[in-house]
Amino acid sequence: MPVPQTGPDEGSPSCRLYRNGAGRASGIPSIEQIAAAIAPRVHAGWRSSLASAPGIAFAFLPKLACPLCWPAYAGLLGLLGLGFLLDDTYLFPLTAVFLVLAACALAFRARSRRGYGPFVLGLAASAIVLAGKFAFNSNAWMYGGIAALVSASVWNAWPVRSKAAGCSACVPDLSSIVSSTIQKEIAS
Repeated sequence: MPVPQTGPDEGSPSCRLYRNGAGRASGIPSIEQIAAAIAPRVHAGWRSSLASAPGIAFAFLPKLACPLCWPAYAGLLGLLGLGFLLDDTYLFPLTAVFLVLAACALAFRARSRRGYGPFVLGLAASAIVLAGKFAFNSNAWMYGGIAALVSASVWNAWPVRSKAAGCSACVPDLSSIVSSTIQKEIAS
């Protein structure tokens, strides 16, 4: 449990202190406190395992892009009765659906991430992929759209910098530390 604040006003940035088993205040939580904090997240259900889906998909990417594997995929889809999915008439709607899902993933919680910029870029990239593949039959347009879609995903996933919150009583001013260190180096 964090120790109640005694210095700054409640709600303002301050240091966190935790009580250990002996009742002393410590700057780091105990192992039991950490385990208790993450236990609800471990049992979150299917949503927690959904985060591993992009990693699994990325692991299959070399297998999906391998031209030698396509006959095996065609045979497997034919065996399952889904061989018709390899035809261009079904390939366009399937591609469009997956690109819309990718754009929706960029729009999901856009305000809390990087705003709507990655979503707009992803939407434009999806349109370029569809036009390049199915309207113009241009590999350059299609791969350019895919590169833009990957860029939008990386942009959206890039961590947002947060303002450093600190307690002036606990964290000294870094400029004074740097200047005193430089002065000591010059003096010696």
